[in-house]
Amino acid sequence: MGALVKFTDLESRERISTQLQVSERMAQLGRITAGVAHEVKNPLNSMRLWLENLKASLPAGDDMPQQAVRVLDSEIDRLDNVVKRFLDFTRPPEMHLEEASLKNLLEDVLSVEGPRMDKANIKVVTRFADVPPVLVDKQLLKQALINLFVNAVEAMPEGGLLTAALSRRGEMAEIQIQDTGRGIAPELRQRVFQLFFTTRPKGSGIGLASTFRTVQLHNGSIDFDSEVGRGTTFRIELPLARQLEAAVSRPRDPAAAVVRNP
Repeated sequence: MGALVKFTDLESRERISTQLQVSERMAQLGRITAGVAHEVKNPLNSMRLWLENLKASLPAGDDMPQQAVRVLDSEIDRLDNVVKRFLDFTRPPEMHLEEASLKNLLEDVLSVEGPRMDKANIKVVTRFADVPPVLVDKQLLKQALINLFVNAVEAMPEGGLLTAALSRRGEMAEIQIQDTGRGIAPELRQRVFQLFFTTRPKGSGIGLASTFRTVQLHNGSIDFDSEVGRGTTFRIELPLARQLEAAVSRPRDPAAAVVRNP
């Protein structure tokens, strides 16, 4: 009668399942926030229309009402911008995955950010090992890395040392970005990747949250160590592009494959 042996690559299936779960969560979040944003923008538009009517009816020369209207107008604009940024953040991006060299990506980002670092009196040290390619959306990942470098520069207002490292950890590529800045207080650790959270007066609170989302979409992980007054090290791990292919093409025992009777 013959025999059939079936193989299942549980590791690959788990990885694909994780990617699908992340995509589904982002899509669900996008639908929810789109509905919330719609409900918020409608009253904002009505408030703006009535505020314009109020402006037209205010007597000239009365400073207090005029100032109150200007403040209200400014706050409506600010809230409208928050809604727009929130929508942009939660909208699932269109991914264009391709094999890429992390070393080349890091060098490109450092080249772009070089003038900013020179102006801030920051010395850059790189330690890039030879690492196999990863499967990424180059533009999304570049922006995620830029966010980390900008964050490091702003953490060192008096200048300092920035170290960028690339290495391999098993079937993962690891990027480390280390600064000698002010560090992150322990009580703020849980909020670092939250949308709109920032400790800088002019910060938007979007950069690190966006980087976190990008790493998740690439089935990677991001974490950091920090000590107040000593600096912070962010670590990103991304799966190597050939990891899945290696699992599929791994040599099998001929006797354990498919057995048929003549």
